[in-house]
Amino acid sequence: MKQPIFRKESEVQQIKISRPGSDGFALFRMVFDPERGESSSAVLGVHEHPAGLKPILPHYHQEVEETVYIVSGEGMVKLGWDARAMETHEFRAGSCWYVPPDCYHQIVNTGADTIKMVVSYFRNDGRPISHKLVSQELTIVEQPA
Repeated sequence: MKQPIFRKESEVQQIKISRPGSDGFALFRMVFDPERGESSSAVLGVHEHPAGLKPILPHYHQEVEETVYIVSGEGMVKLGWDARAMETHEFRAGSCWYVPPDCYHQIVNTGADTIKMVVSYFRNDGRPISHKLVSQELTIVEQPA
């Protein structure tokens, strides 16, 4: 039986993730992950997208649903089944969205401040998945300077 866990975001190490071919990057804190035995199937993380950077290229997750809640910042999210023809939606704090499996998505920071967002991932068949597997297309992972 899983035990309740209380954690502060500041207690979680932040990593930098980027994608080959992208100049941009995101900072990420893995708050809960089944790989660490903390949940049965849910991944919960906090992404930060600094202002003034080019966005990470569009990407998708196979067999994985994603939900996003914007804590702070403003920008655009692009969503679609074809990376060359995605719909653009403006967002700010309090906005949220759902990304189904295999749907391309991209975050663009259009504001002067860092975008901070809470992201959760669930495999669409209920089996556990780690953030490491979810973000395979984001293959460059390093500690921020």
